[in-house]
Order: sequence, then C-alpha cells, then structure tokens
Amino acid sequence: MNATIVSTIETSTVPMSAEISSSPVSIVVCLISWCIINIILVSYDGYWVVQFYKARQSVIIQKRLPRLVVFQKFTQVLYWLILSTTLAFRYEFPNSNSKAADMMLGLFVLPLFFITAIVSVTRCWLMFYTINYNAALV
Repeated sequence: MNATIVSTIETSTVPMSAEISSSPVSIVVCLISWCIINIILVSYDGYWVVQFYKARQSVIIQKRLPRLVVFQKFTQVLYWLILSTTLAFRYEFPNSNSKAADMMLGLFVLPLFFITAIVSVTRCWLMFYTINYNAALV
C-alpha cells in the first residue's frame, strides 16, 4: 500500500514555479495593480501627509507628532514600493533567479516594515502620554 501512495505522489502533476509561464494578460494585470498601488494610492496618501504637515503649528496637530508621521509615511511608502516591485518581479519572471528578489526582501523590506511598525507604536505611545499629560493640566 505504501508503494502505491509513493508512486501516486511521484507521478502527480503539480506545476512548479519554473513551469509557469507569464501570459500577456497577467503582465498587464500586474502592471495595472503596480500602478494603482505605487502611483495613485501613494500620491493620495502623500497629499494628506503634506496637508497634515502644513498645519503642524496647530496645537492639535503638534500633539500628533507631525515629524514622526512624515517619517512613518516615508518608510511605509518605501516599504510598499520595494515590496510590490519585488513581488511583481518574482511573479512575472518565475524562471529567473530569485536570489536577488530574496535579498531585496531580506535586506530592505523586512527592516523597513519593522521601522514603520516601531515608529507607529512609538508615536501612538508618545501621543497617548502627551494628550493625558495635557488633559491632567486642565
């Protein structure tokens, strides 16, 4: 019985990543999604960060730590840009050597993700204590 299971597993046809070919439709869909993420959404997010930073002298905005917001958004944009480009490259060119993409993920994407997360938690923590301190003074 074990021999039949092993022979069934060995003869089953499971497509490997080297066997997958990129069709023109998948390339177009990948380029459209890349453009939506990295051009439209990042521009929209950047617009609101600029508006937020222009009003940084307001008391309510000062409590939200605008410099940390700008730094957080900058690292977040770099993270998304590098991640989406690397994943699009790995998806569209599965036959190519993926060591460069793996190095890009390990050297840039993961540290940027952790920096973004740490800055976000730090900003929220500082904001919590700043607002509570000011509320205690009133």
